[in-house]
Amino acid sequence: GPVEVKYSEKPGPSQVADMSKYIDEEKKTITSITGELVLDYGSGLCTLNAPKACSATGFLSKAGTIRLGPSAIRSGNEYATVLIVSLDARPLDTSAKVLVQVTTKDRPYGWKESPAIFKSSDKKTTFTGKRIDDTGAMPWNVENSDVTIALRNANLKTATLLDSNFYPAENGTLKPTVTKGIIQLKLPANAMYVVLK
Repeated sequence: GPVEVKYSEKPGPSQVADMSKYIDEEKKTITSITGELVLDYGSGLCTLNAPKACSATGFLSKAGTIRLGPSAIRSGNEYATVLIVSLDARPLDTSAKVLVQVTTKDRPYGWKESPAIFKSSDKKTTFTGKRIDDTGAMPWNVENSDVTIALRNANLKTATLLDSNFYPAENGTLKPTVTKGIIQLKLPANAMYVVLK
C-alpha cells in the first residue's frame, strides 16, 4: 500500500499498522492490507486479484488452474508470470480491451546448472538445490510459454498477438474460444503480449 508523508511545523504521531494479521506463518502466506496481493511463500506463488488486474507469478505448473476474479490461468511452465490487465480502466469482467502479458524463464545461451547438496556455514543444516556450472553468454534464451487463460467477459471476442514493440505480430490474429460470455485462449509459444477485444 501507499506510504503517506505530510510535512508541517507540528508533526503528528507516526503510525505503523499491525502486520501480524497479514502474516500467517502456519499457512506460509503474507497478504496485503487490501487483500489483493497474496504471497504464498510455502508453495512459491504470488497472486494479484484486483478488479482491473489479475496476475500469478511463481511456480505455476505446480499450482494447477489459478482462479482470480473473472479469470483462470493455467501454465505448464515450471516458473512464469502471467498478468491480465484492463486497458480501458474498466473492471476485467466488463473491459472492452485487455492485455495479457507473459514472462517465462530466460537464461544466457550456454547456461548450465546441476543438482547439488549444500551445508549451512555451521554444517548443521543440509539444503538441496542447484549449482550454476556455467553462466553462459549472449544472446539470452527465453523459454516458450505454455499458458492457457480464460476470462469471463461478454465484451471480448478477438485476440491479437503483439510483438515485443506492442505492434500486431505477423500472422498475429488468434482464434480464441468464446462460449457463454467466457473467452478462452491457449497462447502461442512465443507469446509475450496478447490483446483481447
